[in-house]
Amino acid sequence: MGAYVFSHSIPFHMLKMSHQPIINDLLFTPHSQTTNKYHWNVLFPMSFYLEDHQGNIIKDLNDIIPSTVVISAGVDDTYGVIIRLDYQTLLDSLTDVVCG
Repeated sequence: MGAYVFSHSIPFHMLKMSHQPIINDLLFTPHSQTTNKYHWNVLFPMSFYLEDHQGNIIKDLNDIIPSTVVISAGVDDTYGVIIRLDYQTLLDSLTDVVCG
């Protein structure tokens, strides 16, 4: 899974993107106890919302700085997960997209 920032108007241009996939140890599992090979799960983001510093869902971004990005995702079409990311840390991790 990655993160992207697009321009506000058509045609939408990608402005920033995550430099590498956003993953953690829970998103891949060992094939067996005796090998170091891993099975990567397929993560399918379904929806997201933003929370303020008190944990309230933000419906309008006017004058509110989000604290947390909450993402619901499916894993291997088997189960769902809720992923919570710090909003500012996520933004700070994105790199500019340079188009020729």
